[in-house]
Amino acid sequence: MAFLLPAAWDYADYARSLRIALPSAFREFHVHRSSEPLFQSVRDGCVIVVGIGYREPHLSSTRIEHASAVHLEQSLGQTGRPIQPVRTGAAGGTVQLGEVADIRLGGVTGDANYFLFSDQKRSTLGIPTRACTPVLSRASHLIAGAIGRREWERLREAGERVWLFRPNKAVLADPAVQAYMRLDREDGGCNRSAYKVLSRSVWYTTPLPARVDGFISGMGIQGPWISLRLMRGLTATNTLYVLSFKQRLSLDTRAAWASAFLSPEVREELRGLGRVYPDGLVKYEPGDLLRVRLPYPCFRSGAMQRYKALVASFLVGSKSPAET
Repeated sequence: MAFLLPAAWDYADYARSLRIALPSAFREFHVHRSSEPLFQSVRDGCVIVVGIGYREPHLSSTRIEHASAVHLEQSLGQTGRPIQPVRTGAAGGTVQLGEVADIRLGGVTGDANYFLFSDQKRSTLGIPTRACTPVLSRASHLIAGAIGRREWERLREAGERVWLFRPNKAVLADPAVQAYMRLDREDGGCNRSAYKVLSRSVWYTTPLPARVDGFISGMGIQGPWISLRLMRGLTATNTLYVLSFKQRLSLDTRAAWASAFLSPEVREELRGLGRVYPDGLVKYEPGDLLRVRLPYPCFRSGAMQRYKALVASFLVGSKSPAET
C-alpha cells in the first residue's frame, strides 16, 4: 500500500496515532520525502509512505530524504529495497521523543548494597557469573555514545559495581549462592523487609526492563543524553533510565535518533525542564524527556560512528556537539 500525504504527516498532532500505529501493520514501512516539490503547481511539501507485507510481522521502518523527485522515483522503483539518498541533511519537522521511544527506570533492587557487586566482591564471595546479570549502576558508567562489552569490561576492571546478583533456578544449588542468600542482614545479608524486596514474589529476582536500546541519566550538569546499548544482556539499575525504541531499528537508525537528542534545539528545550538541586545537578523526569521534540534526523550508514564522535565531544564540554 502506498499513500501520498501532506508534509504535516511528519509533525501534526492529528496524525500522531497513525504515525505510531501504521508502521507496525506492515512487514516493512518506508517514508520518502523530496527536498524539491513533487508537483509544479503545488509548492507545499508532501511525503510518500509505502507499506509492504500487510499484517506480516514488522521487521523494519526507514525514512529517506531525497535530493529531488527524480531520486525519489528511482528509490520507489526498488520495491522493498530503497536506494540510499543522494543528499543528507536536515529532514524537517519534529516529533516528540515519546512517539519514538519509551523511557523507564532501570531495575529497582530494593537493597543495592546486597544485590550489586564489583567483580572483586563477586570473586571473593565465590558467586559464579551465571548467577549475575551485567549492569550499569551509576551515571558515571555512561562513558561513551555506545556501551559494548569493551566499555563494560573497562568499568569492571576499574572496580565498579557492574554485576547484579540475580540467580535463576539453574544456579540456586551452587554452595556459594546458597551461603550468600542465607546471610543475616547484620552480616551483609539482604534487607528483606525493604518494600521493593518484600513486594516481589521471588525476593532475589529484581524485575528488569524487557528490552533495552539505550541508557540515560536523569541527573547531570551537562543534561541528559543517550548511550546506546551494544552489549547483549546489559541492563541498568534504577539510578539510570533505560530507553527502548517503539520499533525494531537498525543500529545506524538508533544512532541517528540519539544524535537528534543532542541537537542544539533539544539542548535549548531541556534547559527549562529540569529541577535544579543545591549542588548544581539537574534532574529530569521520564515524562519531561518524552515530551521533548526531536528534529527528524536523516538516516544513513555510518551514523553510529558519527554519534560516538559527537558524544566524545560532548563529554569533554562541547556546547553544541551536533553542530560539529
